[in-house]
Parts: sequence; structure tokens; C-alpha cells
Amino acid sequence: MVNKVWLYVLRKCAEQVELLVFDHIDVQAGTQIPAGTVEPNEDIEIAAHRELFEEAGIRVETLTPLGTIERNGYGQDVRAHLFAAMALANAADEWVHQVSGKGEDEGMAFRFFWLPRAQWQNVWGDFKLGCPALESLISNSLNHQI
Repeated sequence: MVNKVWLYVLRKCAEQVELLVFDHIDVQAGTQIPAGTVEPNEDIEIAAHRELFEEAGIRVETLTPLGTIERNGYGQDVRAHLFAAMALANAADEWVHQVSGKGEDEGMAFRFFWLPRAQWQNVWGDFKLGCPALESLISNSLNHQI
């Protein structure tokens, strides 16, 4: 079983909630959320913070666990640990980031932007599986903070 982290980073903009997503600059791979593989013996939450920084170049203060999803993807069993976070107030509207770290995406360039709530189901593949938990979290607890 391979452990992954999926990060649903949110911000409030003009009375709506937006989700941080990215497109690859040089490859057609669908609109994705920051995500990555947990290293052996690495704490899941530390992995989530690390992956967010390596893929997007940003940090968040707090991660809220949304649960796990187990899937078979590309011939391997995957346990995805889902987290939500609020973006820091100074997050840009759009940026390009070159992936750091030592994973398969190292050196690739990603264009980050914010996806309006009504379009969250447009994220690529299994990443949309976290949207119901994210919607529930927003409805139940984040409305006071957003």
C-alpha cells in the first residue's frame, strides 16, 4: 500500500470559496490539486506540508484531516490521506512554480490558480473524490472562518 497526501487548499474571494488547483505547463494531465507520496517512516501531516511546499511553493498554518480514500491506481494500491487548509492571506491569484524535491514531478513547471466552487468537479480523476468531504467541512465548520 502506497500512502499519498491530497491537499485541498481554500480561499475566500468575493464571497465565494475557491480551490487551489494547477495545470502542467508542458504536458496535458488535467487540472489537479497538490498531492504526493509519503516517504517511508514520514509523518502524514509533515508529508502534507512538505508536498504542498514542493509542488506549489506555499505554506499553510493548519491542516484539517478529511479522511482517507483507498483506491487501486495505475496498478498499485493507494491510500490517500485528504487534508483541507486555508490559504494565507497573501496568496497570489495565479503563479507558476517549478517542483522541487526528489519525486517524479521534480523540475516540472505547474501553473497554479483558484477554481470557483461551482467548478470543483472539473478536477482530474480521483482528486474529485474528496469534494464531498470538503463540501461537508465547509458547510459544517468553515462558514464561520471563510
